[in-house]
This record gives sequence, structure tokens and C-alpha cells, in this order.
Amino acid sequence: MVKCPTELCTRCHFTVPSNQGSDFIQFRAGWTNNNVPSEEEAKQIAQSLPQAVDKLAVYDAELERIRSLLGSLETERSELARSITTCREVMKTSIHHLPPETLMDIFTWCQDSSDRTVSITRSDGQTPVRLSHVSSKWRAAAVSLPSLWSYIPIIVSRSDNIHVNHLHIQRLTQLYLQRSKNAPLTIRLVYDEDHPLIERDCRLLSGTVLSLITESHRWREVDFRLYTADLGTMIPAPMGGPLHNLEMLRFETMTSRGALFQSILWPLPSAPRLRNLHLEGLPVNLNDPKMRESLVQVTSVTMCHYFADEIHSVLQGLPAVEDLHVKEGAHRNTTPLQTHVFENLRSLKTETTRDSRQLIPFLRSLDLPRLQSFELIDNSPSTRPHAVLSNIHFVLFLGQNNRSLTSLILRGITISQNCWIEAFMRLSALTHLTIHEDSPSFVKEFFEDLNPSSAPFLLLKKLAHIDIGFKGRPNGQVQAALVEMCRARWRPKGEAVARLERIAITIPGGVLTQDSRELLIRMKAEGLKVHINETNPE
Repeated sequence: MVKCPTELCTRCHFTVPSNQGSDFIQFRAGWTNNNVPSEEEAKQIAQSLPQAVDKLAVYDAELERIRSLLGSLETERSELARSITTCREVMKTSIHHLPPETLMDIFTWCQDSSDRTVSITRSDGQTPVRLSHVSSKWRAAAVSLPSLWSYIPIIVSRSDNIHVNHLHIQRLTQLYLQRSKNAPLTIRLVYDEDHPLIERDCRLLSGTVLSLITESHRWREVDFRLYTADLGTMIPAPMGGPLHNLEMLRFETMTSRGALFQSILWPLPSAPRLRNLHLEGLPVNLNDPKMRESLVQVTSVTMCHYFADEIHSVLQGLPAVEDLHVKEGAHRNTTPLQTHVFENLRSLKTETTRDSRQLIPFLRSLDLPRLQSFELIDNSPSTRPHAVLSNIHFVLFLGQNNRSLTSLILRGITISQNCWIEAFMRLSALTHLTIHEDSPSFVKEFFEDLNPSSAPFLLLKKLAHIDIGFKGRPNGQVQAALVEMCRARWRPKGEAVARLERIAITIPGGVLTQDSRELLIRMKAEGLKVHINETNPE
């Protein structure tokens, strides 16, 4: 084979084919016409053909190399262009230039401890972990902020498959405890099921609980709701050491009135900052000096499923209590209930899902000379003729506690119009009134066919805030009566009289008449604060 002439590329120093010295190339000029080569020329052409074929192969190889090189260059160029674009975007994005203190403020805002549905066992509750995955700078900022990791919500249910995931829950809990360093802790450990935890799951979760108990000296707010009869399996040992940071304690369990929990938690170690106590299913023996000493500074108490005499005992043993929330309170007929004066109680909220008449003995036994706010919620079934609060007893209760009552909130309570008027005549200091009622009789007796000049609202000389809610569909006459009541109390700014400042109306969508809406909007334009909440009709 004849070697093909080549030359060296002066730019890239690669060897490339050359046109010099090829007989085959020399004869090509004569092929453009009809000249027939001579025998000598044909012989020379035949001898040069192998060289031409070899040269063609060299060209093909060189083209293939160049194509490959071009492809590689195109790929490298595309990657470089993407990198340049990314760098330009990073340089232009202000979030990458935020100072660390601003990042920490943003992180703190992202961690919402008021959301009671999130859990570190689910993606929506892993805000600190997600923030630390954005970039190395964000990770450094997140890890350096202990308060970001100090909220530890743990909600478990059977759907979480505790048998498989208990180690994952424990590792996440330990991660939060480690990164929160010495920051005070807010802990929520809730079993979100109607069925109790079985003993096996209690045993599997005990590692997580013990990790939390080990850091009890850092507790600030603790919410344990463990629906189980095997509490001893989950919390096998008492807590030790003072609870210097504890401000709120909520504990619910189905270990009702048993001594098990008392041996674990009660009496509380020293908790000088404890102010908010929420109990359900736990014994509270304030005759025990140690227990009374550990709770004496509490100012707010919520008691679920306790008898009236037990509530009295707590109020008598904890003189600093100002706010009391009673859920499902009841009276034991075998226990005589005496009337007691509780000087310091400022706010009372009672709630029931059974029968509001169960609350009558308890309410009658309270003399609250400094009561400022009273809220009563009846969540009994809507068809509840048995759940009508005793009108006389209700009026007597308001009458004996009327000296300082400024806020009255009633939800689901049915009393007659005459009793409303009599009760309002006794509430000379009332400034805030909330009534949410789903009973048709409430609408009929309170609003229908009323003369606005003698309406119950007008008896409340200092009333400034009205919040009325209709679950049913009040007709136009009822709405007109309500608006007229408000207009009778409303005075534009500048008039030196006690006047309405705010009205809120909750009503099914599509029910509010155009006339009522226009009157409310007109008063709003004059300065009255008007809020209309139109709900989805059922």
C-alpha cells in the first residue's frame, strides 16, 4: 500500500491528509470533458487508485474523529452554559445573600408550634430537617439555632405502623433533643386513635418516652395524651430532678383514678414556673402537702371528666387559679355539694357533650364575686329536648355573679326570651356578648316579633361587642329584627353615648337578605366594625 502524503496541522498539531504528490489527483482535471485517457494514463491511474482509496479512508477517519470531537465539545459547552446560568441565578437570588441572623428569624417563623396536626414522624412536621437540606449555609444556620429543634411534636397512630417505625421515631426524637442543646422544650406526645395502645406498642415507644424524660429538666410545655391502660410499660420509672422550666403540663390517660401514675409523676418535682395545668384521668389529692406545694402557683386549670366536689377541692387547694375550664363535669348525688366562694376566679368555661342540666348543681355551688368571663358550650346532639339549660338556675347563676361579668359566651344553649331579658337586666357591666345557637326556638323566641325598642340587647347599657351565630336559616323578619337591634345601639362617632363598636354575624351562605346586608354595610361605612361569616349550608 502506498503511503498517503500527510502534513502537520499548525493549530492543533494533528496529522491531516495532504493533496500533494497524488497522481490520481493530477489526472482528475481531465475528467471533466469527454477525453479518453491514453493507455499510459490509464495505467498510471490504475496504479494510483489504491493510494486514493487509502487516502479516502484517512479522510473518513479524520472526519469521524472531528465529529466525535465536535460532539464532545458540544457536550462540554452545554454543561458550561448551564453552570454559567446557574451561577448567574445564584448571584441574582437575594435569598442566598441573607445574613445568618435573618435566616434564623425566618427559620423561627417557619416553626409553628400552634399547629396541632404536625408531627416529626411525618413530612409536614419535619420543618427543621427540610430547612437544613437546602444548602450548606442553611444547614449551618439551622443546626446553630437550638430553638428551631426545641419543638418536638410526636403524633402516632396505628396507621404509622409502630411495630416497624418505632426505631425511626426514636432516632428522630434523639436528633431533635441533641440539636436543641439546652433550649427549653415544647413536647407533644399524642396517640391519635380512639382505641387504646396495646402493650406491645407501649413497650416499643418506651425508648422514645425515656429519651424525653431524660431531658425533663428542659421541659417548658408538655402535652402527653396516651390512651392506654399499660402506662407503666411506657413509663417504667419516675421522673427525677426539678422542673425549673415547666410552664404548662397536659396529661391525659385512661388509667382513671389509679395509683400507677401517681407513683410516676405525682407529686411533681419542684416546678416554680408551672402556671397551666390540664388533667384528665389523673388523681389530684391536694391534701398531700408535697402535691399542693408543687401546684400552688398554678393560675390556669383544665379538668376533664371530674366530679364537682373534686373541682371544688382543686379550687380550694390552689388559691392562685384565675382561669378554670371544666369539660364533662358532673355531680355525684351521694356527695353533698356546698356553695363556696372563690375570690380569685376570673374566667370560667364549661363544656359538655351529654346534658347541660348536669352542670346545674356545679354552677349553683359557685360564688364568683370577681368573675369577668363566662363561657358555656353544649355540644349535645341537635335534637336534644333533654339538654335545655334550666332557665331559672341559669338566671340565678348570672344574677349572683353579675358584679363584674363583662364577657358572656353561650354556644348551643336554649333559654326563653323572658329569661334572656331577666338575665340581661342583671348584667349591668357586660360589654362582650357571643351567642351561637342551632335551635329554631332560639331564633323564634329571641328575635321574631320583637319591638326593637324593648329588645334584650338594649338592656345591656355597656354592650360594645356582639357576636351572633345562626346554624339554621333565619328568615328575613328575624334578620331585620337583629339589624334593628344593632341600629338601636349604634351611634356614629362623635356622639357622647355608650355605643356598639363591633358586630359579627355567622349565617349560612345565601341566607342573608339584601336589605340586611345593605344596612350592615352602611353601618360599617359609618365606622362600625362589621364581620359577616357566611358558612357552607349543610
